[in-house]
Amino acid sequence: MGSPNVEDLDDEELLVLYENTKKLLEARSQEDNSNNNSKRQFLQDKLQNIEDELRVRSLLDGD
Repeated sequence: MGSPNVEDLDDEELLVLYENTKKLLEARSQEDNSNNNSKRQFLQDKLQNIEDELRVRSLLDGD
């Protein structure tokens, strides 16, 4: 089962996905394990994709 397409989620689901992905990325970043590099990069890319969609929907202020 693949991850959901962010465009297909409603606003609340997208915000929950954003928070959960951000927490998971923070946890992975604290681990000192070179095997996590690809997972960390995947999560960073996913988080960026979610942030982009949130900005499109005006649910997240730009930095």
